[in-house]
Amino acid sequence: MRSTLVIFLAISFFFVSCRKEKATWSSSWTAPLVKDTLRITDYVNDSTLGVNADQSIQVVLERDLVDFDISDLLVIPDTSIEQSFSIGVSNLNLSPGTTFIDDIQEHTFSLDGAALREARISSGKAEVTIFNPISEGGIFEVELPGVTKDGVTFTQSEFVEGGSNGNPNAKTFILDLSGYTIDMTGENGLSYNILQSKMTVTTDPNGSSVNVTDQDVFEFIVAFSGLKVEYGKGYFGQRVFSDTTVIDLEALNAIAGGNINIENVNFYIILYNGVKAPAQGVITQLISTNYNGDQVQLNHPDFNQTLNINPAQWDWVDLTFSERTLTFNQSTSNIIPFIENLGKEYKLGYEIELNPYGNASQGNNELFPQSSIGAKIKADFPLVLSSNQLKLRDTFDFSYEDKERFLEVEEGSFILSTNNSFPYGGSIQLRLLDENYNELAILEQSESVQPAPLNTSTDSHIVQSQETQIGISQEDVQVLKDVNHIELEVVFDSATNSNNVVYENAAIDFLLRANFKLRTNL
Repeated sequence: MRSTLVIFLAISFFFVSCRKEKATWSSSWTAPLVKDTLRITDYVNDSTLGVNADQSIQVVLERDLVDFDISDLLVIPDTSIEQSFSIGVSNLNLSPGTTFIDDIQEHTFSLDGAALREARISSGKAEVTIFNPISEGGIFEVELPGVTKDGVTFTQSEFVEGGSNGNPNAKTFILDLSGYTIDMTGENGLSYNILQSKMTVTTDPNGSSVNVTDQDVFEFIVAFSGLKVEYGKGYFGQRVFSDTTVIDLEALNAIAGGNINIENVNFYIILYNGVKAPAQGVITQLISTNYNGDQVQLNHPDFNQTLNINPAQWDWVDLTFSERTLTFNQSTSNIIPFIENLGKEYKLGYEIELNPYGNASQGNNELFPQSSIGAKIKADFPLVLSSNQLKLRDTFDFSYEDKERFLEVEEGSFILSTNNSFPYGGSIQLRLLDENYNELAILEQSESVQPAPLNTSTDSHIVQSQETQIGISQEDVQVLKDVNHIELEVVFDSATNSNNVVYENAAIDFLLRANFKLRTNL
């Protein structure tokens, strides 16, 4: 939609700050107020506009309407796991270098309806703290079975100095889990959302014999934080994304009246699925609201219908999204009046559901770093259109300095210089506004900006260069000292009544200058 109207955005003005010059006795003051050059080729890229072989402009719009990163829903919550051990007899004397604990435990994560069999972590950490309750130091080996990186299981050995039963000595280290893969199927390989831990304790090989009782608790705590899943396999649950969202095209706020006429349009809404899991989607509404509050609701036979979206195909490098496309043209919808409404606000209603049939894949859902699910728009058609009394407005700040020195304007004008190679021209009006944007005066131009005619031999527009003077009356001079803003309004019409092809050389240069004769009462 944005690109369909880009020709009109291109002739909306972008303003630069005023340059002020120090006043002198009865001098002329000339200052640029607006200067800009906008070309249609500024918008040529792989997702907005393209250039055809005959130098005409083609709309090749592609924009996301809604896009959900499914990995944000597969969150392993910040949590801590604890593993503790004690011997099964009342007292045991251990020689140096004796291994006396070697045990695996399982810990279950709560994943909000998801049942993960495997997860690869893109970022996050684990803080591991080991507690030694006996008087001799020992070697504590912490292992997380199933947590691997480059095929190597996470194992960390730390020597922890001796402590006491009532005051065990502790040692902490941090593990960066980025790039680690977690097998979450447990020891039997059939479970889900499981993390395994193992601790092996060996008395100091270079220490002394030590007595261990059943009151001595050997413990480690692993605190996970900030774990983000970039790859997941399992069942992701039935997820519903439903909302009515407002898309505001702020650039079109400059449109204040008039209309456009367009010819053939090929426009698409595409529901897409980048997850290896089935999905369904419903578009409930798409409503355009223009500058006057007029609304046009887009119609299509597939609106309010449940549409199946297949799972994505392949994986990592060559993941291919599945798509369900709704095609809008003159025979399937009211797309022409919808676009010609010149909406500045669009209201989209949608519902997208992942796994609508439950765990139909038997735990074989997969997502990858590039996976997402959502809806986008696409358009592909020539930029051929006409305008009729299309009214654009924009406002910029204005002031002249040294009011406190009693500087006054005796007479003057605004001068507008243009080089126009768009097939649109129009009349111009300036409104002088105070600091609260209240109208103080209206200044009319002396002649219109001419549209650029077509040069059929070169497939281009013929540049029209003009200088237009907008006079200032004595009454207008009196209000200049109260002016803080100038609103510029342009009413555009096409070169011909039929639709106009826009070519690659379409551009417009604007230079608006203030030309004042000043006097001072110093």
